Amino acid sequence: MSYYEICALQESGKGQTVYDSEQMVPYYTDGSLWVGFDDEVSLAIKIEWLVSEGYGGAMVWALPLDDFRQTCSKSNRKFPLLNTIKDGLIIAENGGTLTTPAIPTGMFTAVPTTSGPTKQGRGRISNKDREGVWFNDTGRNKFRLPMLRQNTVDSMLIQKIVPNFIIVKEE
Repeated sequence: MSYYEICALQESGKGQTVYDSEQMVPYYTDGSLWVGFDDEVSLAIKIEWLVSEGYGGAMVWALPLDDFRQTCSKSNRKFPLLNTIKDGLIIAENGGTLTTPAIPTGMFTAVPTTSGPTKQGRGRISNKDREGVWFNDTGRNKFRLPMLRQNTVDSMLIQKIVPNFIIVKEE
């Protein structure tokens, strides 16, 4: 789903946007619909992390999924996501200091919940009843995400997985 489509859902007045304080990303819910996405704030946080870890750039999956027509009322420019990445990398390259943005006002914060005993080992998270990672949207709706596993692909190690963003570091 594109960023401009997510903005349209948010601006429709239906559903709600929740900020996951652990993953530092927003997600939108409306009934059984759950959409995890990046916004300008979450991307600024990720760029700050990339720079602090010594990475030299970022990858974008598909350029047309940004808000290229400036339809999001909260954006003050076209391509807000791409420009956030570009601006952060330029500031870092020129020796500037990146600052962590604040969570947007009016956003709820996700409350972590557990549905029973959990066990961690061998690179996965599991539940005795059903494996997976669960989000609970303030007690009303539960959302199941796919299993998180540590994967090795050729000589690359997936170091951290967050919605819409995979960070890869050579071993």
